[in-house]
Amino acid sequence: MFVMTMKEQMEKLKASLDTGDAKQIRFYAHSIKGMTANISSPALYETAYQTEIAGEKGEIEKARSLTAEMECLFAAFLSLASDSEK
Repeated sequence: MFVMTMKEQMEKLKASLDTGDAKQIRFYAHSIKGMTANISSPALYETAYQTEIAGEKGEIEKARSLTAEMECLFAAFLSLASDSEK
């Protein structure tokens, strides 16, 4: 459930970045932050938190950079989760 929801929220966050909608960037980053707190992923949580702050401040390019970082962290999380299922 987490993986599917996270992917959806990341897509919505990226769409908000494309339109430059800082309010939506903050909203989706906040949502992602909450989800990552529930799975105890400090790196994802902190990056989502920083993205939320960037959205709040209207720092679109910073939010874009942090979102790219978040995508890498999420990919690493998925890789670890996949390895643990083997």
